Amino acid sequence: IYNDALSFLQISFIWMIFVFFFSMFQSILRWIGEVKLPMKIVFLTVIINFIIDPLFIFGVWPIDWLGVRWAAIATLITQFIASLIWVVILVKWKYWIKINFHSYKPDLKFIKRIFSLWLPSSLEMSARSLWLVAMTFLITSFWSLSLASYWAWSNILQFVMIVSMWISMATSVLVWQNLGAKNVKMAEDISKVSILSSFLFLNILWVIVYFLWTYFVKIFVPNSIEIISLASEYLKIISFWFGAIWIQMVVMGILRAWGKMKTALVLTLFSQWIIQIPLAFIFSKYFIYKVHCNIWF
Repeated sequence: IYNDALSFLQISFIWMIFVFFFSMFQSILRWIGEVKLPMKIVFLTVIINFIIDPLFIFGVWPIDWLGVRWAAIATLITQFIASLIWVVILVKWKYWIKINFHSYKPDLKFIKRIFSLWLPSSLEMSARSLWLVAMTFLITSFWSLSLASYWAWSNILQFVMIVSMWISMATSVLVWQNLGAKNVKMAEDISKVSILSSFLFLNILWVIVYFLWTYFVKIFVPNSIEIISLASEYLKIISFWFGAIWIQMVVMGILRAWGKMKTALVLTLFSQWIIQIPLAFIFSKYFIYKVHCNIWF
């Protein structure tokens, strides 16, 4: 596991450059209200990755089994393609925004403003990423079966998180645009509707997942009875909190739209590092259910 993970990580650091590039241009279009074009480009690159991933991992005739490292190479290729498309659209085609690299001039006042917003937001995202590292480190202190089960149900949770991030970003854009137009009442109404609709939708999703959790896990682990059983138990418990997860993501998006980056940072540090990590450690190490209790927090 270590050797495969290390080789994947080494290549991942290369395509992270393109991830940053892609995210920057995606944000530019999102904040001016153009969300369909980024979706089409993401969909295209996902399809490409979906096709070449198994070919790169399991080999292309007459080459057998290339390994996990090649999955990272496949992602590197698709991220490069996505970045290249963005450059063509925003520079060559001048889509919505005209970008001229020759007219770039440093604006220290504007840079200072960006930094004041970027720093707490960056720390918040880093705290979330380090939380995942800490949870993985805790899980690996048990056994390989536990780790495999953890990542099996995590794939399903990531889908929930991705959808919640979409709603969070959409809410953030709408709130920001109305605040810019001095329409505070509309911004407040959008926030309330987004929170309520997210909670109701996720409760419906919870009912579906609760009764069909085994089938969801089998999508990622079709043959291992042990992993399916343990991952299903994880998923059964975490599905209770889908609504709370979405509300948290939506609230974070609203806070960012209002420019309250520090508030979002404090909430993240409190919920994940002061509450979740210590309780996960205590419950997994000293309670009878051991690692199963990690998922409660």
